[in-house]
Amino acid sequence: MSNALALLLERLLDKEEEARNAYLLALESERNFKRQLEALNQYRSFYSSELTDRGLQGPVSTATYSHFTSFIGRLDKISTEQLQGLKKVQGETGKRLAFYQEVQAKRKAIEFLIEKRHQEKLAREVRQEQKMSDDLSTNRYFKVHSGEEE
Repeated sequence: MSNALALLLERLLDKEEEARNAYLLALESERNFKRQLEALNQYRSFYSSELTDRGLQGPVSTATYSHFTSFIGRLDKISTEQLQGLKKVQGETGKRLAFYQEVQAKRKAIEFLIEKRHQEKLAREVRQEQKMSDDLSTNRYFKVHSGEEE
């Protein structure tokens, strides 16, 4: 294995680890955004149900109705912003995954090349050993058939 390929492989392994870690961080960030969005939606659903329940119990004052609808409106706005943030984070996660896969493919290609060169070297060594063995056999044959003894 050439030193250049070994060095390149070492660097790609480091780069792959960094890319993997960056992808995992982005994935965790995406999960956090999803959890927060889910919590906001549950909170909104709770307040909507609370308003409905109060309405079923009797008349709701204008101030109470206004307070609930205003608060639900703010939750909707925050939820929309959270959804936009989630989409942005998902895009970033996709980019980091693609980069990780790209580095991984390069590493595998270098490993394949190293292995191929190793197999070629072994094949050359086998051929050389076979040639030496054939030469030795040929020399013995000619010694025996020419009257020389070993």
